[in-house]
Formats: sequence, C-alpha cells, structure tokens
Amino acid sequence: MSVEMSAKHESATNYTKTPNVFFDDLLPQIESLTELKVTLAILRKTNGWQKTQDTLSLSLLQTLTGLSRQGVLNGIEEGMKRGTITRKEQGQSFSYGLKIVNNTDRQLVNDLDQSIELTSQRNRPEVVNDLDRQLVNNLDTQKKEEKEKKEKKKDASASSSANADRTAREKPKTPGEKRNADIREVFDHWRTVLEHSDGKFTDDRRRKIGARLTDGYTMAQLKRAIDGCRASPHHRGENPQGTIYDSIELIFRNGEKVEQFIGYLEAKGNHGNAKSQTRGGNNQTEVSANSNSNVQHLLRNEIDWRNSSTGDG
Repeated sequence: MSVEMSAKHESATNYTKTPNVFFDDLLPQIESLTELKVTLAILRKTNGWQKTQDTLSLSLLQTLTGLSRQGVLNGIEEGMKRGTITRKEQGQSFSYGLKIVNNTDRQLVNDLDQSIELTSQRNRPEVVNDLDRQLVNNLDTQKKEEKEKKEKKKDASASSSANADRTAREKPKTPGEKRNADIREVFDHWRTVLEHSDGKFTDDRRRKIGARLTDGYTMAQLKRAIDGCRASPHHRGENPQGTIYDSIELIFRNGEKVEQFIGYLEAKGNHGNAKSQTRGGNNQTEVSANSNSNVQHLLRNEIDWRNSSTGDG
C-alpha cells in the first residue's frame, strides 16, 4: 500500500461517527458550554471506541474538556437532568454513557448500531476465504466457552460472598468492629455525596473520622456534617477563588467544624421552608429573616476563620 493510499485509509477511518440526531435535536437544546463539552467528551470515549459505556475519572474528563473539576461536575449534572448522560457505579469509580434518543424515530439508536456495524470486523471490504472464516468461528467458540466459564465462576463467587456476608451479619460485632464499620460508612457517605469516587480510605481519613466519634458525635451527625458541606455553595466552589473545600480533614477537623457544617444544612433547610411559604403574615416574614441571618452568620464565621488561617478551607 502506498503512502498516499495509507493516508486516505486513515482519514476515512480515524473519526468518531456522530449521529445526525445529535445536531438536529439535541444541540439546539443545550445552552450550557460545560454540558456540551462533557457530552462530546463522553461521545468520543464511547461511540468513538464502539462502546456504550466507559469508565471515566473526573480528572480524565477535565483533560478532555479543559474544564475545572466543578465545571465537569456541573456538566455531568446538567446532562443527567436532561436524561442524555447516564452514570453507573463501577467499583470505586463511575462509568458514563449517552442516551440521546429522538422522540419520533429513535434515530440515534439506529445510527449507533449502524456505526458499530460499519466499523466492525464483519464488514471489512476484503473477501473472507474459508480459512479466515474457520479461524473466526474457532475464535468465537473459544470466546463463548471462556465467557461461560467466567459466568459460572462469578456465580460461584457471588454465592460464596453472599454466604460470607450472611454469616458476618449474623455474628455479633465487637465494639472495635462496630467502630470500624461506622468509620467506613461515614467515609463511603463522603465519597458518594461529594462525588469523590476516586477517594482512598487512608489512615489519616480513618483517624480523623474516628477522632470525632471518640468526641461523642454519632455516625448520623457526621453524615449530616457531610451533607451540610454539600449544601454550602461557598464550599462547593462558589467563592472568589473558585476552589472546592470539601475534604475530610476540613469537615472533621474538630468538633466546632462538625457543628458548623451541620449548621449549614439546618440553616438551608429552614431557609427552604420559609421560602416555600409564599403567603402568610408576620411570622413567616420573621422566619425567612432569621434563616437568612443564620446563613450569613455561619458564612461570615467561615470567611473570618479562612482569613486568619492557611488551611485548605
């Protein structure tokens, strides 16, 4: 094959097939640049590799889109609300895919299927001789047998794991085992709520959570502190620095921090209740004013503390 023919072949195959329905139906609906960038990045990593789902870290999506971590999170959230971006938990990470379906003729599904067919080995232009066909059949048979073996092994492992879990649940936990389970549950809550899918259960994080349990705070209170961090726009990046402050070291730095983050959650809850009461007398006006005052007071304390400290927020 000549250099010119090789170049033509590469230019004809080295692309990501994008269905027309993406441009005709979805693109006019997207107003957010962050949602558009994240959607295109997921399209490249899935359809571009003949996949329907792919495990993607936030750092990889940052690299692909040029967005900040918060920008990527915002783009994912907007796409999931629209129903075009799907996310599934994959171990300690997440896999993402697209579900962009035309409401009238589901053109995207057809185009995706055609894309996979056109780029698959079954549609190569050269004639497949009998030997090639036999090799392909043998390979398919081997793959089928390997898949069946893996499924049987997986079923046996799942059954064994279920029995082990049942035994562990039936066996009473010692105080030490219960404490370790509580610490792990708080950590998992932090990883899920604040979307740190790649966060590791390090000794420092375990000790920080354990210290607050030793102080007398319950596991439920520590979870509420995490929820309070999620409810605080300032800690989620809406600050002059555009920085997210949601580390375990910060939330569980001391008892005062735990109570402060719980306060954010409670203040936001009261504020939301007051706003939902669109009609009423002086009592409702007073509740709204008090809720706003509580939020402003908590944030003022946080800003004063940050100005006097060199910590992580």
